[in-house]
Amino acid sequence: MCRMATLERRVQVLFDEELYERLLAEAQAERLSVGAYIREAVEGRLRERRRLSPREAMEALFRSGDANPSRGGIDWEDEKELMERDYLRNIP
Repeated sequence: MCRMATLERRVQVLFDEELYERLLAEAQAERLSVGAYIREAVEGRLRERRRLSPREAMEALFRSGDANPSRGGIDWEDEKELMERDYLRNIP
């Protein structure tokens, strides 16, 4: 997961003994250094927390539709209901 890159910033984080021992055991089980394990955990957390803007979500929806076209007809009532949702209005 962690790509080989020049590491440029240092961060100091303090752990109590119990938490550090758990962290060390997990890192060893994954055959990683504690630092590499923490970097992977942080990257994963940041990836999980990233949310798409409404515009990005709509573009992803259109890409998905283009890649998987419907075989049936379009239900315009469903389309109208979808477009009337507040979070889809005024997308720049």
